[in-house]
Amino acid sequence: MKHLDTYSLRLCPLCNTELKYNGKNHIKTSREAEKKFRVCKSCSSTGQNNPMYGKPAWSKGKQRPEHSKWLKENNPMFDLQHRDKYFLAQFGMTAEQWAETKDDRYLYILEVLRITKKQPLHTLENFDKIGHISIGGYAIDHIYPKSKGFDNKIPAELIGDIKNLQIIPGIENSKKREKIIYIPEHIQHYLDMI
Repeated sequence: MKHLDTYSLRLCPLCNTELKYNGKNHIKTSREAEKKFRVCKSCSSTGQNNPMYGKPAWSKGKQRPEHSKWLKENNPMFDLQHRDKYFLAQFGMTAEQWAETKDDRYLYILEVLRITKKQPLHTLENFDKIGHISIGGYAIDHIYPKSKGFDNKIPAELIGDIKNLQIIPGIENSKKREKIIYIPEHIQHYLDMI
């Protein structure tokens, strides 16, 4: 078979690396790559040339907002009937037994995160910019921090509420840590009542 011994060569338009196309249709494949301005693997996976650069994880098709909504409604972690089945399968103990092994602060933060995931996050400004910090992505921030909520005995429902959430650059969120820049109105109202 003669076609297995032949191949086509072309250069990567960005770094001039030699690209080799083998197989029966090597000429056609090479021409299509030329037309579509295809680059080598190293160029396609870095920076702005990566089609997923700066996009949130759900835009890759693995996790879409509507899929997240379905998971929240059908996930055993959110369904109390199936919670013990899940914990027995994962940890070999019931949810209550597992909770006894954790401290109150850890359980409080878990509860805040569970409530946060149930909020309509897609309505927040910059939702489409959520992504990995290393590529300039944004992150969900609790305006009134989770740890301060635990220290001041504020219910997890208020800390995880959409009114206490914002989406800010990931680096800014990391620097903020436990600082309180301002107190949202619904939390201030609760603190005034105590």
